[in-house]
Amino acid sequence: MWGYALSGAVAVPLWLAGYQLLGPLILSGRDDGQGHWGWAVSAFSAGMVLGSLIALRWRPHRVMLACVLVQLLWPLPLAVLATHPELPWLLVSMLVSGASLELAVVFYETAKQQQVPEELIGRITSLTMFGETALVPLAYVLAGTVADRIGSGPVMWICCLGILVVTVALLPVPGIRRLGRPTESKGATHLKQRVTRA
Repeated sequence: MWGYALSGAVAVPLWLAGYQLLGPLILSGRDDGQGHWGWAVSAFSAGMVLGSLIALRWRPHRVMLACVLVQLLWPLPLAVLATHPELPWLLVSMLVSGASLELAVVFYETAKQQQVPEELIGRITSLTMFGETALVPLAYVLAGTVADRIGSGPVMWICCLGILVVTVALLPVPGIRRLGRPTESKGATHLKQRVTRA
């Protein structure tokens, strides 16, 4: 889980630099670019809703492995934007990306609730959020500066490949591949202990 958090400290700034900064910039030069970006963001949000619905039914045994594998689809819109796509391709990629991100978040939060002692969850959540946001301003500055020199498309590819690299790097981690669901939830364990004591 710490490996996943460290990966997020790189992946999240790269994603935000591409999605929030360069994405609107790329479409701004097209006819009705603002409208297309509005549809794209709506498709991403719809994908997150879809991911939530899928997570209600899909309960993988190796939850962290599933988390990493679905996240491989997350940077898809960055690759599509780098190739100057037509709107339908962009909408499909945004829908898939939103669903994959939501599934990854649900699976990670599930693993955290199951594996981390209750008194440490707040501390770990704070450290994870700090790691994911600390480098975002630097990512914005670097992405904008480099895009001015070599263009937005190549920077989009860098962001996309960077996310894929730090995500794939998690697959050899034994804890990622082996971590499964506990046989019973912490709540059930506490309840059983209370009943036994009574």
